[in-house]
Amino acid sequence: MRIYHLIWDEWNEEHIAHHGVTAEEAEDVAYGHSFMTRAREGLYRLIGQRNAGRLLTVYVEPRGGGTFYVVTARDATLKERRVFQPRRRR
Repeated sequence: MRIYHLIWDEWNEEHIAHHGVTAEEAEDVAYGHSFMTRAREGLYRLIGQRNAGRLLTVYVEPRGGGTFYVVTARDATLKERRVFQPRRRR
C-alpha cells in the first residue's frame, strides 16, 4: 500500500507536537522507506527513520486513493526499533 497524500489539520499537528514530532518528520517517514503494518481499529502503523536518523512511529487512517489521515506520531519504542532494524538491513 502506497501513501500519496497525508491529511493535516490543526488537531493532528498539535497532537504530534506534544510528542515532539513535526509534520515534516512524519512526512519523511510516510513518504520514505518505512515498515507498514495493520494496527488497531483500521489504522496502519508506519515505523521509519527520518533523514536525520530519528526513528519514528506514525499511525495513519486510510481515506482512499492513497490518502491517509495522520492520527499520531512519536518516537519508536524499543520493541518497534527491534521490528524495524532487521528490515532496514535488507
